[in-house]
Amino acid sequence: MKECLKCNKVLNEINFSQNKLKKDGLDIYCKECAKNRATIYRNKNKTIPSDKICKKCNIEKKFSEFHKNNASLDGLRNTCKSCRRNINQDYNIQNKKKIRLYNIDYRSKNKDYLNRKNKQYKKQRMEKDDLFKLKHNTSCLIRECFKNRSFKKDSKSKEILGCSWKNFVKHLEDNEFGFRVGQEGIDLDHIVPISSANSKEEVMKLNHFSNFQLLPTTYNRVVKINKEFDKEHFKQWLKLN
Repeated sequence: MKECLKCNKVLNEINFSQNKLKKDGLDIYCKECAKNRATIYRNKNKTIPSDKICKKCNIEKKFSEFHKNNASLDGLRNTCKSCRRNINQDYNIQNKKKIRLYNIDYRSKNKDYLNRKNKQYKKQRMEKDDLFKLKHNTSCLIRECFKNRSFKKDSKSKEILGCSWKNFVKHLEDNEFGFRVGQEGIDLDHIVPISSANSKEEVMKLNHFSNFQLLPTTYNRVVKINKEFDKEHFKQWLKLN
């Protein structure tokens, strides 16, 4: 907990922006007060110069040489990017243990918030990035294959696939039906169903990239289900649908 020097409220540390120049690593004002303070200042000083003096190296530099900071009076950090980078590097080296303990404590106290934030980030990213969505869905699928059979997943999904993610996309999209990664109504399917695996080695083998393909959701979940893929049967189904 920390007291804001503006509103004098005692708030959770999550309500303060990080400031490594301060002893506790946090800004003296809470985020809301800092934002209001900056807004008032900018309204009073609408004519702002294009240059700024770095408080660390005392060199006048262009605004582009400073990171943005909506909580500051001019909307920029007080130190230039170069000095900020050096400050961060020195701080991280000198405070490795402190940072590690702080991160552990922070994650423990804000687990629900961080989980919601991470979930929201993934959802937004998957809506815009087909490759990210493929990585996420494939990793979840492979993990479930091991978990459902009480096997431990010892390797990363990319290692189990046996190729890079970009090559995986190329493999999936190299089909005669024109199916694309990220296409609506298309599933990621095991050619030889994973249900046929009886050992950890077989689970590994059936999750190799060569056993994956793209199929229409309806065919995959209603017709094929846990059967081995029959291309001729699928072609006939495709003609009728």
